[in-house]
Formats: sequence, structure tokens, C-alpha cells
Amino acid sequence: MFESDSIPKFWVETMNNFYDGVVVPDPWLVKSYERAGVKIPIFVVPLGIMIENLLSKQLRTEAHEIFTFGMTSGFWERKNQIKVMDCFAESFGDNDKVKLKIHGRFGSYQNQVEQYAKKLNLKNLEFTSGPMSSEKYDEFLESLDCMVFVSKGEGYSITPREMLALGKPVILSNNTAHRTICKTGFVKQIESNIK
Repeated sequence: MFESDSIPKFWVETMNNFYDGVVVPDPWLVKSYERAGVKIPIFVVPLGIMIENLLSKQLRTEAHEIFTFGMTSGFWERKNQIKVMDCFAESFGDNDKVKLKIHGRFGSYQNQVEQYAKKLNLKNLEFTSGPMSSEKYDEFLESLDCMVFVSKGEGYSITPREMLALGKPVILSNNTAHRTICKTGFVKQIESNIK
């Protein structure tokens, strides 16, 4: 699957000529594939994610002493980590009552994000990178009071679902596959009308 508003022409031709149907994880992708020229039936099978471990955690009823915003994703330009850091710096500066945690596993934009975090030089901005064990990843999510994920586009949108499984607030860009989550009313949605 391509997390995109279009797919390569050769994929369209291959699907139309050799397959009986296509399965995608979000209704937004149906329209994308249809616009690209896919003529065979396109079915949505909702994204299956393993969140049993998160659902079994006790819900937190109070914020941490230092209110912690955060995001975790791949280091790709469309994920908007730099925009999140800018907004945080503008809103809170070096306020010691608030923190922002940025984590990423891999991606071609890692150096730019890391350099930008250093340039901001905020004591309340924590940058980490690299893979985490399942336990460490769950601990990271639990350490947040609110996830901010205002990417320019998503096809899966896994991390917001994980945070919601923990009963934690999410601020989400209302675009692409995020629209499905925004329709639930469980997130604070940020309009995202730029293509």
C-alpha cells in the first residue's frame, strides 16, 4: 500500500489487469486509488493493531507533574516534527512546567529534526531516536500527557490509536487517514487544508 494521494501508474495497471480486488486500511485510500485509475473493487479492512497491552494499563486520571506533550513516528518530512517543535517553542518556550518529547525510529529526515531540536536549545525539549523494545515504547507512551501528531498525511495512523487506547488526549491533523479518527470526536483536530 502507498500512503499517498496517488499511486504509480504501473501499480494501477498491474492491479487492474491481474487482481480481482484491492484491500486498504482506510476509506481515504479508496478515493486515492480510484482517482489514480483503479477500476477493480476496493475494500476497506480497518487497521488491525496490537493494543491489548495498552488497554490493560490502568487509566491515568491526572497529568504528570510536568505536563508532557510528545510524538513518535518515523523521521519523514511529512510527519511535521519541526512544525510541532516550533509551535511548542512559541507556546511554551523554556517553561519548566511543560515538556515536549520527540522520538523517531528511522527515516531520511532524522538529521534535520535533530539539528533543529539542538538549534531551539530548549531545556524542556527531549529528543530521542532509535528503535525501542515493546516495553520501552509503552513506557514512552505512558510518559506522555498528550500526543501531538499533525502530519501532512497518513495511510495507517497507528500511534494516535495507541494513545487513545491508553485513554490519553491526542491533537491530530484532520487529513488523509487521520480523518477517520477525527470523526470519532475523541481527538482535538487541527484543520489541514494544504495539499
